Amino acid sequence: QDVVSLSRIEAEWIKPSVLLNFKTLLNHSRASLPPVYLTVALYNHRMPSNHPAAVVRRYMVRALEELPEMYADALSNVEFVVSRAPMPRDRRRMGLRGTVYGLYEGIPLTRRGEDYGGVVPDKITLYWGPLYRDFVDDGALADEVRNTVLHEIGHYFGLEEHDLHDTRVE
Repeated sequence: QDVVSLSRIEAEWIKPSVLLNFKTLLNHSRASLPPVYLTVALYNHRMPSNHPAAVVRRYMVRALEELPEMYADALSNVEFVVSRAPMPRDRRRMGLRGTVYGLYEGIPLTRRGEDYGGVVPDKITLYWGPLYRDFVDDGALADEVRNTVLHEIGHYFGLEEHDLHDTRVE
């Protein structure tokens, strides 16, 4: 199990559109924070720190670092992904319409039985394209990334869309 720092991840050189899974312990003061999977899509050059994907990824990591301990401790077998936008096939498969800032795919905790195990990680994807397009101010972008991360984590914990409507974690 490799523990890879975010600065090391951002410095990697890989081929376009290749996704790598890094089991990463986020730089966090809580020793009990469980490992999460961080999937990073980098291109065949060093991604500048001001690239929209890098900015959204930074805000996503900050939101994960600031999770209340009771929620952070309960996260396991979940992968966090930053991608440009939902693929058309994913939009069709999931019935997605309109602007989508994030997506949860997996088996919510409330539906996991005793036989749960040996499954691929659940996936929470943030879409940097629509986020960056709709929230040009850094403060507003950071807030929306945080809200989107929390919203998708809500789905991980079994909350439905109607449960999460207009819900905020303070």
